[in-house]
Amino acid sequence: MTPLPKILQHATHRKFLERAALVVGLACAVMASGAAAAESTLRFSLPENFGPVPAVTYDAAGLRIGTAATSLERSGLAEIRITGSATLDRGGSTKVHADFRVRDDGNGILLLRQQSQSITVDGRPLGTLFIDHEAGFATCTPPPDSGREVQRLPIPEPDRAANVPLYLLFEPLAAGTSESVEFDLLICRDDPRFMAFEARAVSRTEDGATPPHVEIRYAPRFGAVLNFLARAVVPDLRFWLDTEHADRYLAHRMPLYAKGPEIWVIREGIDPGELSGGKGPPDPPQRAKGEPLDEDRSHAAGG
Repeated sequence: MTPLPKILQHATHRKFLERAALVVGLACAVMASGAAAAESTLRFSLPENFGPVPAVTYDAAGLRIGTAATSLERSGLAEIRITGSATLDRGGSTKVHADFRVRDDGNGILLLRQQSQSITVDGRPLGTLFIDHEAGFATCTPPPDSGREVQRLPIPEPDRAANVPLYLLFEPLAAGTSESVEFDLLICRDDPRFMAFEARAVSRTEDGATPPHVEIRYAPRFGAVLNFLARAVVPDLRFWLDTEHADRYLAHRMPLYAKGPEIWVIREGIDPGELSGGKGPPDPPQRAKGEPLDEDRSHAAGG
């Protein structure tokens, strides 16, 4: 075979590189469009009620130790944001928010972004947890003075990350339309990672009747053996939702932040002793008029 003249070899080589660059460019464009099209696979119903839900923060002894609030707001026709906060009177807080948009077919809402920030009881910021479902990535940003770098990690597929909107995610359990819900939580402290969780409703009636509210427990999915061993170290995580009304949120129990004090956040007007058939925090002990509150007991959650 007669070799091509050098000028034609160069031209052919140039065309090959141009075509290769075009192919690579198209591939990158396809991947970029795929990343932009990424989204959460979790299903959320379109809320019926919007507005603030004031709440109270209790410790495990049933003593009021702070304030809390949840709010569901709608901006225009397609954008929805849920915000939440829990604050201890003596210091320490967590603030969260999540953004949604109404699905194109109007059948539910799509989770777009989540963010969480906490301050310890001694006033130390713990950084920021951020999940961007459209971009397909999450970031754990440490405090500025920590000397640690920002950790960026991809959201596992399928995307089931749900750190913030748990009570919306658990609605099918309260409605009785689902027996369990599987999801992931991003853990930013220590070694950042996504961890698989499962939630189930706890039946509190022997006759099968629907109670006015349902207790939901959730825990990591380690497997039967490891779940048994992990009970001693995994926090007791629970939600309580109304089974009779669309405005379902009643209360939840969890640490204020990772490895932080355990708190109970209970909607105003709800008797703590009525939750879960008396399994919630007990009613605060009665004090004689003018008797000072025991500071040690009132701060039990900060231990």
